[in-house]
Amino acid sequence: MRSFEISYWLRTSATRQGYATEAVRLLVDVAYDQLQARRIALTCDQHNIASRRVAEHAGFVLEGTLRSSVLGSDGRPADSLVLSLVPGDRERGPPRAATAAKPSGQDCVGAGPIGGCLPIVACPPR
Repeated sequence: MRSFEISYWLRTSATRQGYATEAVRLLVDVAYDQLQARRIALTCDQHNIASRRVAEHAGFVLEGTLRSSVLGSDGRPADSLVLSLVPGDRERGPPRAATAAKPSGQDCVGAGPIGGCLPIVACPPR
């Protein structure tokens, strides 16, 4: 089955302008339309509300929490969220936009395998 993972990062000055959501939507289009994806996933730190909203605005659905799966900024184990998009989700379309407050003390919006700040990539898992 063709499965992909999307990761992204934005500098603070570029947040809340729709860039990450637009990029994720474009990557989803490529994955489904050109690469015949059956599943696309991403993870983000459970406290990174902005990153979760990017995924949700692109139509991703929360699957669950990976407990103690990453190291937090304080060096202690932290939880991350797993969101995914499968063909049925895409057919329903993204949910209506919701306004989210910018997380305090956060200097980036990021999602990825380590729940931190990573560049936008789309690659099949190994």
